[in-house]
Amino acid sequence: MGAGVTLGACFALQLYLLRELAAAEILFGVVFVVLLLAGVSVYVVGTLAERGYDLFAAHTEALVNLHRRFREILHHRHAFTGHP
Repeated sequence: MGAGVTLGACFALQLYLLRELAAAEILFGVVFVVLLLAGVSVYVVGTLAERGYDLFAAHTEALVNLHRRFREILHHRHAFTGHP
């Protein structure tokens, strides 16, 4: 009977350790997924911001060129008409 109790205690201890290991692995997996999602989110936001900046710079350059052309046209028109 002593051997059965000892064997039962060892089995219960092993089962407890297995459950603790499984719980720790699940917690580690959850933390890993949260950190992975945070990293992917930062990457996506950074990529979109960079593309948005490039798009903004391209449109800004086009608007600046358009403004210069209009200013030049107005300057020539005022030069020919004599109006200030």
